[in-house]
Amino acid sequence: MADIHEPEEDLETGPEEISAAPPMVEPFSSLEDIALLHPQSRIDTSNLERSRGLTAEEASRRLNVYGKNVLTPPPKTPEWLRFLQQFNNLFLMLLIICAVLSLISYVLFGDINSLYVGIVLLVVVFLTGVEGFHEEGKALKTIDSFTKILATKCRVIRDGKHDKVEASSLVPGDIILVEMERRSLRIL
Repeated sequence: MADIHEPEEDLETGPEEISAAPPMVEPFSSLEDIALLHPQSRIDTSNLERSRGLTAEEASRRLNVYGKNVLTPPPKTPEWLRFLQQFNNLFLMLLIICAVLSLISYVLFGDINSLYVGIVLLVVVFLTGVEGFHEEGKALKTIDSFTKILATKCRVIRDGKHDKVEASSLVPGDIILVEMERRSLRIL
């Protein structure tokens, strides 16, 4: 799996063996380098179909070490704060300043036109904030709906067999099978 690194000390290899390995970045490594980095995956570099994958015990151990393969959702912003953030916009701030100046002009000079301009500007600012809040809410609902269409199960090679497991139980070193029609892809 990309962007996940092994812990400082592995149970099967000592810390001196890990530090002796050349530094690698998995997304840019060759198959041979990945096989060396994850020897417990038992990757057959000459024929991926014969790869044995992690043992069930090793996968369970790595699940305990790394935890579940899930993203923690960001904290939700309260609705009232999300509404107020709509007004954190330079253009709307200028309109609010103009409205306040128009209302001050009405109070100081009694010009009724200044009162009308100030009220209209405040209504425009409020309606723009409401519309932005509504549109942002629709976008957030759309983003939340993407989590419902994500695959919850996937196929991996473990103990030399193709198993269907929950995506949350994937661990570093798993060989993931991705199949599209008659083609297949191996993600290491």
